[in-house]
Amino acid sequence: MEIHLNKPLQAGELVNRRGKSRYG
Repeated sequence: MEIHLNKPLQAGELVNRRGKSRYG
């Protein structure tokens, strides 16, 4: 599963790009 949608887009955006491989 991906990051929680509860968190703000600010943190989600950064993690989506950087943590994509980690969370992906």
